[in-house]
Amino acid sequence: MNNQPQPGFTVRRFLSGTKYWRLILCLAFGIGLEVGAQTNLPVRPAKFSFWSGGMQGHISVAWNSKALVYEETKDSSVVTNRTVHPTDKQWRQFWAATDKMKLSQWQRLYENPNIMDGWVWTIEITRGAQKINTHGRNAVPDDADVTKTSKEPLPNNTFNGFKSALEELLGFKMW
Repeated sequence: MNNQPQPGFTVRRFLSGTKYWRLILCLAFGIGLEVGAQTNLPVRPAKFSFWSGGMQGHISVAWNSKALVYEETKDSSVVTNRTVHPTDKQWRQFWAATDKMKLSQWQRLYENPNIMDGWVWTIEITRGAQKINTHGRNAVPDDADVTKTSKEPLPNNTFNGFKSALEELLGFKMW
């Protein structure tokens, strides 16, 4: 049996013809990938919005295709309005954080039927073919299993992880 490479076969030719060669090498050698390289998703979203609040006021963050616009209201009056221009590096760090918290696996609705008023939130993201549309009414994803509703109605580690990642993207604390 001949163990010599066949004429015309090279590792470079094999890897250049393999669509997911970076992923294969990373899995084989335990090397991390940036989110954009791993998923072929754009760094900047087509749509991004976050809203959280209740009767006393709310916080919103929306992407206008050029910047994130942050707005905070108290008693129906805007108290803060800021525009932020995240870098591609900041977006990549944000996407890496959302991957760790499994944001793409969050359910469409988390609800606590035992509380009639209180706190609501929504996250809507379109990034390439990925679409995330998740909401909560006095409820958040469970820390152990994001496909289930947490037994506690207040923000937990998972939800606060999203908040922290968003604050890093914005460059300031929201609340």
